[in-house]
Amino acid sequence: MSSYKNYTLADVKESAERKLFTVFSTFAGGGGSSTGYKLAGGDVRGVLEFQKVGIRTYLQNYPKTKFFCKDIRNVTGEQVLRRLRMQPEELDIFDGSPPCPPFSMSGSKRKGWNKTKTVYGRKQTNIEDLSFDMARLVGVVRPKIVIYENVKGLTMEYAADHFKKIINAFESYGYQSVNRVLNANDYGVPQGRERVFMIGVRDDILPHSLALSWAFPRPM
Repeated sequence: MSSYKNYTLADVKESAERKLFTVFSTFAGGGGSSTGYKLAGGDVRGVLEFQKVGIRTYLQNYPKTKFFCKDIRNVTGEQVLRRLRMQPEELDIFDGSPPCPPFSMSGSKRKGWNKTKTVYGRKQTNIEDLSFDMARLVGVVRPKIVIYENVKGLTMEYAADHFKKIINAFESYGYQSVNRVLNANDYGVPQGRERVFMIGVRDDILPHSLALSWAFPRPM
């Protein structure tokens, strides 16, 4: 296994200047996933994050980024396209890491679903369903690829049927998908962190006869 490689913000920005592919990130937080895309040469055109502290942090590092500081339920796909100045099917990657508390193995699991409660400092209702709003935006933006991330608990028995509904939602908009639980420790990160990733590819790009086995890299 290779050792973890330190990088600086200057390294991130230099790599992002390559602009090898475009990204829109939902539930973006302070920019964790965006930093990974930038290190890979990605051009993050915009982000959506409902917490002001997350947007403030994000803009401290990447000040020129277009953003929505709104609940995803109050954003339309048409608004995303206008903000990015892009046409449907033009975006390369649509990224999202919806809230994980409803699916955490250490939480209340399904007992906490279908309720209004304070999460991330604000009252919210049915946050376990926010993944469907991500799918709704995907249906309008029509990116080439969708990358969805959440906690391993989403694949466990108590939530597996819900995960299937999420997968079906993306597939209903024309995306073939594959998912896998990955441990960051297997990829050079000094932390045991298991997360489920789903990668969806638009039907017209990947024929049904072609498997998605290539979608996840092998551990180092």
